[in-house]
Amino acid sequence: MRTPMEPHACVAYWEGEDLHLYASTQIVSMIPAEAAKRFKVPAERVHVHADHVGGGFGAKGALSAEMAAATELARLHAAPVRVVFGRDEELTDAGHRPGARTELALLIGDDGELSALRMGIESDGGVSIGSNTATHGRFVYGTAPRRLIDIDVVTDRPPAAPFRGPGAPPALWALEQAVDEAAVRLRVDPIRLRQRWDGNPKRAALYRKAAETALWEARPALGSQTGRFRRGVGVAASNWLYLLDPKAEVELVVRDGVVVARSGTQDIGTGIRSVIESVVRDELGIPADRVEVEIGHSDSVYGTGSFGSRTTTSIAPAAREAAAELRRELAGRGPDVQAALKESDGLRATGRRRRDRRGYVMSLPGQPPAIGRGFSGAVHVTEVEVDTLLGQVRVLRVWGGIAAGRIYSERAAINQCEGGIVQGIGYALYEQRHVDPATGVNLTDNLAEAVAVVDLDGGVIRSAAVAAGAVARTPLRLTEVEEALTGVRPSEEALRTAAARVLDRCSPLPGTGYKAPLLRDVLVDVLTTATA
Repeated sequence: MRTPMEPHACVAYWEGEDLHLYASTQIVSMIPAEAAKRFKVPAERVHVHADHVGGGFGAKGALSAEMAAATELARLHAAPVRVVFGRDEELTDAGHRPGARTELALLIGDDGELSALRMGIESDGGVSIGSNTATHGRFVYGTAPRRLIDIDVVTDRPPAAPFRGPGAPPALWALEQAVDEAAVRLRVDPIRLRQRWDGNPKRAALYRKAAETALWEARPALGSQTGRFRRGVGVAASNWLYLLDPKAEVELVVRDGVVVARSGTQDIGTGIRSVIESVVRDELGIPADRVEVEIGHSDSVYGTGSFGSRTTTSIAPAAREAAAELRRELAGRGPDVQAALKESDGLRATGRRRRDRRGYVMSLPGQPPAIGRGFSGAVHVTEVEVDTLLGQVRVLRVWGGIAAGRIYSERAAINQCEGGIVQGIGYALYEQRHVDPATGVNLTDNLAEAVAVVDLDGGVIRSAAVAAGAVARTPLRLTEVEEALTGVRPSEEALRTAAARVLDRCSPLPGTGYKAPLLRDVLVDVLTTATA
């Protein structure tokens, strides 16, 4: 599945020749150029606003359908137009995270070293091509020769699109399974084997820490357990590119003694506002109430997009350079920075993301992003319990070690690490797209679903069978709702009262309380249809 909680949405209106877009987007500074090309207007006449974005994960990295529709309708009717995807549209029209089938082979020399790797991946590209799934096989396990093959399978599904590392999770899952199999055949510790094969110095330290955890040291021996419920502990390594945008800028303006930081970037929940504020405050030595951050507007200086893990690496150094320039300007106005600020209304300083001292692995002239030297690294150790009768898997504990270079905001970084682990578990255990094989229609286009069979006799419900799905690990039989329906004449009030009985048995996990009223409302719609 591939959907943030906030759906794709846009409000568009024309003011003379100027186009204003209030959009849920990850690329505020990039939209004007795309809109100018599509709608035949100068880029400087396109004004994009995205003050707060409730999630994107790569799904909002283009001038997308809702923006195009709202803009064209607004021009046609000379009035503001709002277009918001429903949940079913979000899961159908916003693209999908592609499935993949991987064939993988490892060649291991007599010395136990990795001699070669072959990875061939067939990706469900939907009505598109251009997957880069196999390329993730380049980023781990040293420099052994490898053959990487990507094949796009064109289907009648929506176009494949990014979601927290497009194609990476299934590809790396297959690779890690192969490494585990190699460890079994070589009769070596899976962490030690990875440490031996892997040339990433950041992960070298993480392997050592992972091997010393009580979780790993106390793991059950392979094949030692019997019975219905069995526990196991596994390890996996991962990597990601060090991406940055050399064009990213931050402008500082002194306004009434306050330093206002402006950039055309956006916050999709990762906390870039806090990062900018912290960098400026620390560089100038001023309290937090002396810094304001204004982002999410394309009329500001160019700010990078929020995808591919590049926002902080691009914006924070630009903010630091701007603050350093402003500090130099203020130094000539007295030793007290806060006093100097009060006398410097209108003073400006702009910082840009400078080239790293070690240069880039690769950069495209005039095009973001560049790939910096020093990739990130991660090692995860996870304990799971498997119900061998029902096939259910329950995650018990996770140890995650992530080396990502300089940390600008510890709290926000921890939030990203923990959120990534939670999202990865959800991806592995709970997310699956079911598609009608004949039509290509997405059958799992909601966050809750229900089915009801009602036996009516003389306008009275004699019996009912009601079940719900997509809200728990397995479908639920809603006996409380069935009992409340029995002997009732269908009416809006009676059906809503019966549907509300589902709340009696709900015990939502933390952060999932929204599912209970959502399921209740779905039940009302289903029962209304069933008794019509």
